[in-house]
Amino acid sequence: MTKDVMIRIKGLQYAEGQEADTTDLMLPGQYFERDGLNFVKYDEIMEEDGEKIRNLLKFNDRQFTVIRRGSMESTMTFEKGKKHRSLYRTPFGNLEIGTFATRLLILKSDEKIRIEADYDLELNGSHAAENRIAITIQSVKKA
Repeated sequence: MTKDVMIRIKGLQYAEGQEADTTDLMLPGQYFERDGLNFVKYDEIMEEDGEKIRNLLKFNDRQFTVIRRGSMESTMTFEKGKKHRSLYRTPFGNLEIGTFATRLLILKSDEKIRIEADYDLELNGSHAAENRIAITIQSVKKA
């Protein structure tokens, strides 16, 4: 895998009583490995206010974590069959979030990484939504 990568993040959220919400992002990033873990760094610009959010994906063959830093901060860990809790910090206050992955797939080759997870999301201890995330990380070819 090259250092320079393109990251595609597709998300689907089902909240009871609401229409499904989808996300589809394509962003440049950097990939590296350290101490048996894989990392992908990328920046995301928020549509609402133009704020830059720094993101870090950290993963191995059995779990992955998304760490977001900026005006909104969170750490979400996904591991099949385990619940992980953390704080979601916003300018308006903090929320406790919980993730419980019911399905997790992490596939890695020399030029491409695919991460998929189906998970339940809790906010302050109450079920909020069922979600699916699919992340594709692909080497950027140098000419």
